[in-house]
Amino acid sequence: MRSQLASERLRDALAVLAFPLGAQNRRDVERRVWDYVDFLKALGWPSERVIFAVNQVANEAGLRASSTVVLADAQVPSGDELLIQMTWWCIERYYHDA
Repeated sequence: MRSQLASERLRDALAVLAFPLGAQNRRDVERRVWDYVDFLKALGWPSERVIFAVNQVANEAGLRASSTVVLADAQVPSGDELLIQMTWWCIERYYHDA
């Protein structure tokens, strides 16, 4: 139940975002990512599975990586930038006590 609540809160926050993000919106998303990471880590999930789960929630909210995210010289769109940042937040949060 708590997992569902944490994932729903993250999905709901992502679903209503308007880009470019303001500082407050970015912090809100970061906190929700942290909450979900904390919960999944407590279940014993490995970091790569946690990252996958966070990205799955983002996909469910309509946030998907564009094809330009893999191009070296391309300008990274705001949505891709957020997905990249969310991955960093997952890693930082997962290993913050290590």
